[in-house]
Amino acid sequence: PGAKATAGALAVVAAIVAFPGSQAFLPGFDGGFGSSGGSKQQMAGQGDGAPSALGFAPKNTTQKFEDPDSEYLPEQILSTWFGVGPSGAVTQGGVKDSKRRELLSSDNYIAEWKKRFAKVMSTENGRYQLARQMNSYQLALDKCLKGEYRTKKEWNGPFGLLAQLVLVDQFARGCGAKPLENQKTAEKLSEQICDRGYFSKYEMMEVEQAILPLLRSEDAKLQMKAHKALKRCAKRFKKQESHFEAMSAYAEGNAKAIRYFGRLPSLNAVLGRTSTREESAYLDVLSGVAERRQQQQMMERYRKEESSRNQRFYPDGVKLDPTSAQAAVSAR
Repeated sequence: PGAKATAGALAVVAAIVAFPGSQAFLPGFDGGFGSSGGSKQQMAGQGDGAPSALGFAPKNTTQKFEDPDSEYLPEQILSTWFGVGPSGAVTQGGVKDSKRRELLSSDNYIAEWKKRFAKVMSTENGRYQLARQMNSYQLALDKCLKGEYRTKKEWNGPFGLLAQLVLVDQFARGCGAKPLENQKTAEKLSEQICDRGYFSKYEMMEVEQAILPLLRSEDAKLQMKAHKALKRCAKRFKKQESHFEAMSAYAEGNAKAIRYFGRLPSLNAVLGRTSTREESAYLDVLSGVAERRQQQQMMERYRKEESSRNQRFYPDGVKLDPTSAQAAVSAR
């Protein structure tokens, strides 16, 4: 079930499964589009000891914490995460008051955004520094998880809820949270965003962030909510229509898989669960392994047929050209 997902959606979910939260990163972390407000000296953590992998809070540090009661914190969180906040102001290294749409729905900006994340994640020190920057929001994360922001105006509305979601689903990884530890809280926030129709107020990168918890949910109803929301986004973002259609198809496939298996097989590895034989076959289809195996079998069968034909017509033997077998399989 659900094996019709396209390569685009699979790439998105592969990143989610491998590292929940890795679809987004801090573009301003290395002094680019935005900044969390802490100086590089503060984030360097002199005397912190050995760097740790992202997902583990730095220990024995003199950490600078962001003020959890600041009314400007939601804007700061989003501007740190996406490189530009709801007001459109870029805090560092960019043009002031630039339109969010010009950046957050721009293919060029998104490509640069992913490039910067890959650069940060490519080194142990980069991952450690990223964890430190996330860890500076620990006090705000604690309040968010306790529900203390539910009644505060600045933490509600489309961007307040999105800021809460970034805290519990992304920054929590730098505060020691395990993968999917806050999944239920993230699901509730994402569902609220969906039910209130806030996706219509987001740009492409914000939509992708807000929808991720629903795509990881093991509730078929929530997967279908994501499916319908992404369908609407496909109509709205015409240039990225195929991308959102692919994600929508993936959500629908997830719902079918949950109804069939009773859970989402693609989360088995992250949650330490053993896949059944049937689930393994399903995952093979999703990853394209089954298709590649089928192609290899067809090539082997063609080679045998060609070899038999050569032996009949050319007794002395003829060496086969592998590319001709590949071309024949492709043609079929």
